[in-house]
Amino acid sequence: MAQIAFSPTEEQRHLVKVLSSYGIRQTDIGTEVGLRSPKTLRKHFRDELEHGRIGANIKVGKTLYAMATSGKHPSVTIYWDRRARWKSKPAGETGPAATPDFVVARDKEGGMKIFLKPPQWDVFLCDQRFRVLVAGRRFGKTYLAMVELCRAASTPGHLVWYVGPTYK
Repeated sequence: MAQIAFSPTEEQRHLVKVLSSYGIRQTDIGTEVGLRSPKTLRKHFRDELEHGRIGANIKVGKTLYAMATSGKHPSVTIYWDRRARWKSKPAGETGPAATPDFVVARDKEGGMKIFLKPPQWDVFLCDQRFRVLVAGRRFGKTYLAMVELCRAASTPGHLVWYVGPTYK
């Protein structure tokens, strides 16, 4: 027996747009509307899903812009890095190559000078035996490993071993 074709109502269209603006997952929106498949939801409510997300970004962007330009809340740009995929610096704009914040050198007294970024210091100063670092690209995981190796190698009687993957 053939199924009856789905025909969305205006109330359903409004509900999908509102839920989409709140960032609700499409599977959950489909359940709320009474659809079994997110594919069916996208087929019948594509405009509402897209406009709900865009409308939310506009409203939040307006508020965050006011907060950021006030000078009281400089950290609000993090939202745009995640949600709206805005960047602080346009992609085409380039500047001089930055030198890494990592330098290990012997000072005059024979000690090591170590320059790391603040998140790397959190890992470096942690006194736990095992540490699991979950970090993305350009965090400085390799530099941090080299600092740890230098620290271990500078201690008399310690054997230092570095193992890395090779891809062929």
